[in-house]
Amino acid sequence: MRKLSIVLLGLSLLATACESRKTTDATQTSDTATATPVTDNSASNVATLTPRLQALGLTPDHAWQNVNLGDDFSALKANAKAEPFEQDVKHVGYTTEFDNLESVDYQYFQDNGKINKIQVDLYLNTAQSVADYKKDLITYLTGKYGSAASIAQGSSWQQGKVTLLDVSKGKDFGLRLVIK
Repeated sequence: MRKLSIVLLGLSLLATACESRKTTDATQTSDTATATPVTDNSASNVATLTPRLQALGLTPDHAWQNVNLGDDFSALKANAKAEPFEQDVKHVGYTTEFDNLESVDYQYFQDNGKINKIQVDLYLNTAQSVADYKKDLITYLTGKYGSAASIAQGSSWQQGKVTLLDVSKGKDFGLRLVIK
């Protein structure tokens, strides 16, 4: 009887392990299936737009949302769908809030009427959220701009023209992306 109990316990543990593996595989498959590969034709690199990055408004053909460096600053302001939270002659800033009380501010800076810098500040709730966004953004930016270099608190692409920094301090969690 004791041998039978041990065998049944072993089979039960094996079944549980197999079921856990199926759940993990299904989760990984669904995450991969919803990620959209994108190509930056100028660099011939492939980047991945995960659902998280799609929610930020990233597109395959633009530096940030539907904007590229060198775009006309007045056209950006004229075509904006949201009200700016701040603006002056040198820059304009917009914000997007998410249901989970996280948000993103993005600011466009100009020189001679052309966008010359984009700064994105992600305000996040937890260290895990920072890690998740950071992982997705590093994968995406590496696919778009090539190899990354490690810098203090973050990563850099194209000799510092694109930087991603973890700006978390204490209980304030966040990331900053600068494209110039």
